[in-house]
Amino acid sequence: MSPNAMSIFETEPFFRDGETTPAVYSDPDGESSSINVQFDRDFDASDSQDSSVANYDTIVLCQSVDIPKVSVKAKMTIKGVAYKIKEIEVDAIGTTRLSLTVD
Repeated sequence: MSPNAMSIFETEPFFRDGETTPAVYSDPDGESSSINVQFDRDFDASDSQDSSVANYDTIVLCQSVDIPKVSVKAKMTIKGVAYKIKEIEVDAIGTTRLSLTVD
């Protein structure tokens, strides 16, 4: 990504001022770090009476710089729930969208 793109689309205020949740990211090498994520889509099976809607993944957004070694072998813990990273979508402005599944 070009340095100009980062100056135009600054993601830091989004994750500092937005509704974020603390998470622990564990990369494939076993290194852990505390990061902030923002839920794009969250699901808690205990909130649902209809099992037909219990089949979608939790989606979170985070700053790409916070997870430099991201892979589907990495894990994340949010609100005491351990997740595996199922899918990764990196955009051009410094944000990564992660599809998570309960580990």
